[in-house]
Amino acid sequence: MNFSQFKKQFRPVRFLVMAIACLFVLFSNVPQASANMAGQSSPQKGAEQLNSIEQESENLTFREPDDLKDVQSRANKGINEVQGDADADKMKNPGNSGGVNTVEKQVKNLLEKATGK
Repeated sequence: MNFSQFKKQFRPVRFLVMAIACLFVLFSNVPQASANMAGQSSPQKGAEQLNSIEQESENLTFREPDDLKDVQSRANKGINEVQGDADADKMKNPGNSGGVNTVEKQVKNLLEKATGK
């Protein structure tokens, strides 16, 4: 059998395999995107925060660079200079962790169990 005839014979199979691969890639990404959206708040709630961040960013582009003291004072207002205190209540910290053991405590407990002390 000639190689060119062999290539022509499997052209439809090759097309079918590529079509299936493309469909697999398309549908494998769709559930991940929808699953990530399930825990988010509505877009209307975050619009005001985003608008203020955007406005401040635009203002920063039209003026002279700030000195270190100005940057530090804005950074001390919240989590960081850009984000401020937006969504600070959603972030994990020792105050809202609900008594979850730290890694240090877990390792200490594990060592105590292993040594019998």
